[in-house]
Amino acid sequence: MILKIIEYAYKLYRPSSIIEIYTFAENLVKTYIYSILGADNTDVIQKFIEKKLPQKSFVPGTKIKEIEKAVKSYTPRSDNLELFIKKFKYDDCVKTFDNLIEARHRYAHRGEFDISYNEEEYKEIISVLYYLNDELCFCLIDFESRMQLQKSIYEILKKLKRSK
Repeated sequence: MILKIIEYAYKLYRPSSIIEIYTFAENLVKTYIYSILGADNTDVIQKFIEKKLPQKSFVPGTKIKEIEKAVKSYTPRSDNLELFIKKFKYDDCVKTFDNLIEARHRYAHRGEFDISYNEEEYKEIISVLYYLNDELCFCLIDFESRMQLQKSIYEILKKLKRSK
């Protein structure tokens, strides 16, 4: 009996957990973008930003490639930025996360809920959220150091590749 209750609760809360994960990722990207654009702008610049990117209706992409594109679009001197999650080939985690984003869109726009996750996949998704939080905070707080770290890591990887 208790197992059936737990299974029912899981089915009931599964859609809301996907929506919450998506909302967290969306808010993370929006916070990054609006922080980069700055709060200490003149009234004219603030009005322009609000007209072009109204906070209430602006919806940035939340798949990994879209997040990388957003960071590059709004961050000065970021053409060479590569998210570490892609460089270190966490393809399974990225795929699981991006599938969740797609599932949320299908659910929100068509009412279709056609996906479920096991415990390991949820852990991957949560790990991606932690990673994105850390990555965007690093980019926001000290972008130059973030890029220097990337450069250093790439140099190490090249040396390791040559030594094989």
